[in-house]
Amino acid sequence: MAVDTSLLAVISLLSAMQQVYFIKCLRRCRTKPNTTSPASSGNEEFDSTFEAKLQSIVGGYPAFLVCFWIAGWFVSQGVAAVLGLVYMCGYHWRFCMHTAKERSSDFYLSDKALQILAVIGAVGVFTALLDEYLDFNIMKKIYKLF
Repeated sequence: MAVDTSLLAVISLLSAMQQVYFIKCLRRCRTKPNTTSPASSGNEEFDSTFEAKLQSIVGGYPAFLVCFWIAGWFVSQGVAAVLGLVYMCGYHWRFCMHTAKERSSDFYLSDKALQILAVIGAVGVFTALLDEYLDFNIMKKIYKLF
């Protein structure tokens, strides 16, 4: 497990600032057509922004943070940081696109980065559990083969 988690913290702060940016954009789009706060539909720009933001918050962001930290803690901060940046860039591009067709390709990029984070995080946790409770270190066995 990593002791120094500064790289993970930096990427987490960047992703939090990105979420704040998304919220500001959503507020700005809401005030243009005078859409009141509880409403979730308005003009086309607001609908597009609202959909992208809602999917970011509900669909991916909590899962991203969990998978990101687990992968960074149990496997590699560098790998998790790169995948975290890919995920954030994909969501940022998705947020900036206005048509559903444009957004689908960027959602694929973010989705794949999240899936890879989840898989390497699960492998890291599994490896740590094997080492801790069964005293079976897979990495030592693999290093002995080479």
